[in-house]
Parts: sequence; C-alpha cells; structure tokens
Amino acid sequence: MSTEPWCRRGLERARRGDFAGAAGDFRRALAAAPDDQAAWQGLARAALALQDLREASRAVETMITRFPDSAVGHLLAGHVDKARGNTAGAMQSYRRALACDGGAGEALFGLADLEPTAADPELAHQARQVADDSSAPVPDRVNAAFALARIFDAARDFAAAMDYLTTANELARTDLARQGIVYDPAEVAAQISATMAAYTRRRASTAAAGSPARGCHTHFRDRPAALGDDPHRADPRQPSPGRSRG
Repeated sequence: MSTEPWCRRGLERARRGDFAGAAGDFRRALAAAPDDQAAWQGLARAALALQDLREASRAVETMITRFPDSAVGHLLAGHVDKARGNTAGAMQSYRRALACDGGAGEALFGLADLEPTAADPELAHQARQVADDSSAPVPDRVNAAFALARIFDAARDFAAAMDYLTTANELARTDLARQGIVYDPAEVAAQISATMAAYTRRRASTAAAGSPARGCHTHFRDRPAALGDDPHRADPRQPSPGRSRG
C-alpha cells in the first residue's frame, strides 16, 4: 500500500500549523509501511513542533537504527538533544549528520547556532562552499548562509553577517516564488499561534498530572525548512520550500 497520500496530507496539515493532525497522518503511513523513512521523518518533525520529545525521540531512534547511513536521522537527533538542552549531544549529532552528508545545511546551521564563537574555520569554510554553490539544493544554501551570518556576527564582522543574512532571505524568497508560494504574514502568525497553543496545552496537562514539566529549549529558528520539507524526500539535500528569517 502506498503511503504517499498519507504523507502528502501530513505535509499539507503541517504547513497549515496542524501538527497534531500531521503526526496522525504520518502514523497511519507507518502502520502501512513501517520502513518508510520519509514517514518517520515527517512524524519526528511533527512531534518536535508539538514539543513531544518522547515521540520525537522514538521516531529518531528508529530512523538511526534502520537507516544508519542517512544524515536526516542524526540531524533530527540533534534537534531533539537541542530541545532538551543537551548542547554537547546536539553538536555530536549534527557532526554525524555532516559525516553522512557534508552539504547538509541544516546541520551546519545547527552547529553554528549552538556555538557560534567556537565555530572552527573548517566549519565556516564548509558552510561557505554550500552557500555559494549554485548547484546545491536551495534549502541547504539557505541554512548554510544563515550559519555564516551567525559565525560572522559572533566574530563581530557585522557587514559580512548582514551580507549572508540578506543572501539567505533572498534565496528563500526566490525559491518560494518559483513554487508559487507567496509569503502571507497572517498565515505565518496562525502557524506560530497553533504551535504555542499546542505547547501550552501540553505543559498544562503535564502540570495537572503532578509531573514536573521538562525544560524544553527548542529554538525553531534553526529549522527554516522544518515541516516544509516534503516527507517523501528522506534525503535532506533534496529541494524543498525554505523559510526566510528576518
């Protein structure tokens, strides 16, 4: 049975900010095809958006076990560790993702965002190669450019930081326009509100159960592609809509 309809619907729901509905669709896809890496990726990203770190962790662990040579499992493991405040673990996972795929822009940004002042010259060089490569997938170029903006900002080279920040936003907007996607501030605000509401409900239910709420420190700015990635593209280097940052 094809999982594509479920994954496509999960993606559309996620784009509308319905992460709970998206997670349900990806679970249905996995019930039909437990080895569908794209569905596991979609579920992990939806769970992260809902701040459900337990389900995100299970999905990520399954991905790494079943697809150890794929960058995306290690990348999402980094996101989970970052959400838990485990900086060392997150950085280790991001480096594993880069070992699998040296052009994984999301992992480059993850490293630069966590420790911009400690970014080594090799990381900056790697990010520059991806950002300046016109043949590289646009989401990777966007993330790499944002990584360079963070690195240069930490080095107080504000002119260079602004150049790469501008480059990242222009790349993202151009790619979205090519796909016929127009930036809608009201839609973005609705997605943010949906995410915040889901997180608030989760914290309230945890407190009501008498369990201490976990300290979640997810910074979603490190995932410009996030759930905009087509979950049937398990390789994070495949082109997908990016999200621009101010």
